[in-house]
Amino acid sequence: MPASTPTRRVIYLIACLAPVWAVIAFVTDGFSFRIGPLNVKATEPIRPLVIGAAATVFYAWRYSGHDIDAFWRRIFTFITRAAVVATPAVVCLGAFIGIYYGSFTAGGSDSYGYVSQAQLWLKGSLRIEQPWVQEFSWPYREWTFAPLGYRPLSADGTIVPTYASGLPMLMAVFQGLFGTNGPFLVVPVLGSLALWVTYQLGSRTTGSKPTGVLASLLLIASPVFLSHLMQPMTDVPVAAGWGLVAMLALREPEPRALAAGLAAGAALLVRPNLALLTLVPVITWYGRPRHVARFAAGLVPGVTVVALLNTYLYGSPLQSGYGGLSDIYDWRSALPNLKHYALWFAETQTPLVALALLPIVTPGAFRSDVHARTRLCLGSLVALTVVSYVFYRPFDQWTYLRFLLPAYPAILVLMAAAIRFTCHKLPAPIRAPVAMAVCAFCLASSYLFARDQFVFTSREFEQRYIRAAEYVAQVTPENAVIVCAQHSGSLRYYAHRITLRYDSVYEHRLDTTLNELRAKGRRPYIVVDDWEEAEFRRRFAAQSRAGRLDWKPLVTVRTNPEVRIYDPEGRSE
Repeated sequence: MPASTPTRRVIYLIACLAPVWAVIAFVTDGFSFRIGPLNVKATEPIRPLVIGAAATVFYAWRYSGHDIDAFWRRIFTFITRAAVVATPAVVCLGAFIGIYYGSFTAGGSDSYGYVSQAQLWLKGSLRIEQPWVQEFSWPYREWTFAPLGYRPLSADGTIVPTYASGLPMLMAVFQGLFGTNGPFLVVPVLGSLALWVTYQLGSRTTGSKPTGVLASLLLIASPVFLSHLMQPMTDVPVAAGWGLVAMLALREPEPRALAAGLAAGAALLVRPNLALLTLVPVITWYGRPRHVARFAAGLVPGVTVVALLNTYLYGSPLQSGYGGLSDIYDWRSALPNLKHYALWFAETQTPLVALALLPIVTPGAFRSDVHARTRLCLGSLVALTVVSYVFYRPFDQWTYLRFLLPAYPAILVLMAAAIRFTCHKLPAPIRAPVAMAVCAFCLASSYLFARDQFVFTSREFEQRYIRAAEYVAQVTPENAVIVCAQHSGSLRYYAHRITLRYDSVYEHRLDTTLNELRAKGRRPYIVVDDWEEAEFRRRFAAQSRAGRLDWKPLVTVRTNPEVRIYDPEGRSE
């Protein structure tokens, strides 16, 4: 039978696609959909797996190895050409997901901290003066009037942002260009950049455009990337920034050292505690001092701006909004963090993420002319990112893999290169079927994990901040002081009310604090999420009547979670 007959092609396509069908059916516990009059249905993986195996065996028995190799090369050529279209599609899909599912809310600590700081940049001052704080007498009053994302500059009530200024500066630019929603467009745009950089890293280092596309697909399916693509936070921007640095460092035939330095300086403005990552190009260019010098020259402006801002806001170029190094890092955190990161990586990216180690220890996964530099660059980017956070205080939720997002372009390029390298070692008849099944398993598993963890409902979850603020603005007078914690920033941003952090009030001083607010002409209210209510009671109920929250809320905002607005004046004695 001639090598180009339709029959041969159909059999081989069945051999390739049936395992993909089986994997998707296995991961999703079955699926069905309609295409016009056709009802496509798969309820179990065994049948397509058997069909695929039978087609593979028949193909290997019926046709020669030369025919198999020839047809595989045709498929690979087609996929390579399709990558030209696939890459822009993935990049645009990233922007679409970030915008369509994005929170567009200045809600919790991070989102309020960054978006509100952008407003300060537009106003021309990063200091918020609150002279009325001096009217009150309770201990650490300046801390109680500092909302999430801010800290006191002095005892007179002046507060300054906790977070680094790189992202808010860019948000301010976007607000000037696109209006009030501008700050929320920054992360989707930089998420698209991260996807493009990941593709470039994968395709250039392996010489394979499909490998670059696979790496970018693994990134866009990653639960932690998806969840933070929708939030106005720094995690996706720093992934884009350090991925860009790696891409410029590996550029052939001549690295763009000065541009890499400028990109690294910008990334440090966004998150200064990743200073260790500036060693990545230095390690990559070992023995090439001219490139290192140009990189250092490009790095200087960013480092200088960070030092000046730290001095202006916190009094020292080495001081951050989080405090000193000892306030953030502890060597005892290393073991818990390593355990958490390993477990969360396996859960979110499947255990096959361990394949990313293969190109580091095995030659042949990358182009021979750049193999050594690629291993140094990608390996050091991953290692230094882990080192930057392994001693950070531990958290207990998989979303804190976000700390490692700067390494994700490198990790997923390594993983994609390993899949390509491993599959090329297989016998020709099963090479394409196995590759497609593995890719389908990784992508489907990651997407389903994200879906099951409600990643795509973040906008609904975050909208409670706006709805609660609307109610607060309606039912409270302008002289109100809102006692809260989680809503301490959003109520200032949307309801324009003064907020007081209950988590900074001593356990025995809640009643006296409320009484003093009244005595000074302020009307106190209490706003808590439903999960905060139990925490509020544990903190205050034993020594405060108001701390029991044992009266009917003035308003219950029916969101998930619920938000409850209490008026202490409505409390029955």
